[in-house]
Amino acid sequence: RIVATTPHKDDCKLDDLPLTQKTALVFGNELDGLSPVALQQADAFMKIPMVGFTESLNISVSAAVCLHSLTQRLRLSKVAWQLRPDEYTEIMIQYIHNTLKHPELVRTGYLKRKMDS
Repeated sequence: RIVATTPHKDDCKLDDLPLTQKTALVFGNELDGLSPVALQQADAFMKIPMVGFTESLNISVSAAVCLHSLTQRLRLSKVAWQLRPDEYTEIMIQYIHNTLKHPELVRTGYLKRKMDS
């Protein structure tokens, strides 16, 4: 599910965002907000709570506020939010492939260690 963060739509507030399915949060920058494509593709919209005259936060602050709130709620919930071992391995292999100069060498060593443990 794709949830767009925007102060202009009122589906739910951060504290009310359901945590029952995999969710990707989409953030816009301070100047332009979300692109029309992001808004069109979103399954839901979420507001980040603000106080005073501020309409939006810096994108890094928005992401930090959301991630802190959601991880706290997940840790206190009974939702099975952790990745399954096969999901973790798949993501780690993709990370290795996308970030390292010689990914095949590291991938082979990583998979060997996973099998040995």
